[in-house]
Amino acid sequence: MKTDGVRNPTADAFLTASATVVCLFLAEWLRLKYANLAVWTTYMVMVQYAHTRFQKGVERVAGRALGILAGLILTTWFHDTLAMALVLIAVLLTTFFYFYFADRVAYPTFPI
Repeated sequence: MKTDGVRNPTADAFLTASATVVCLFLAEWLRLKYANLAVWTTYMVMVQYAHTRFQKGVERVAGRALGILAGLILTTWFHDTLAMALVLIAVLLTTFFYFYFADRVAYPTFPI
């Protein structure tokens, strides 16, 4: 077993391919409306190497929940003031952009 932290590219390719195929079969078997999104999510979580797959998966789920909460807050509290809502959206997007490209998070949806 390797202990130097170097990954085998062939094993990673087979792992990614098999995970996406299993995800496709499950999505089709469950008759999901947007099965392709499940496959893309699996691929995006499995293929990046800078962070662990678990960290990317957790950040994707938590980020999705945070995004839904932010969207609900923006549409509920600021539905009468369009300019303020647009300014807040711009600030949030700029903040998320910074956290992702500063390499502070594994997945671009959860800024910790």
